[in-house]
Amino acid sequence: FAASSLGGVGFVDGVTMGHQVMVQLESIAITVVWSGVVAFVGYKLADILVGLRVPEEQEREGLDVNSHGENAYNA
Repeated sequence: FAASSLGGVGFVDGVTMGHQVMVQLESIAITVVWSGVVAFVGYKLADILVGLRVPEEQEREGLDVNSHGENAYNA
């Protein structure tokens, strides 16, 4: 890996450490944007297919009673 004939010592002409850092920062930015878009699409898809909230009546009643038929807390 350290043989100059294999490109292991120094940088290729026209390429600097700053250039490499910029390439990596650009890759990080693309990854963050891609992850955000995919997460948003998944969020909207889940919202459309199954919904993200239960009806307000079930929420007031308590999801433990509605979903499991029993009280989670003695009141």
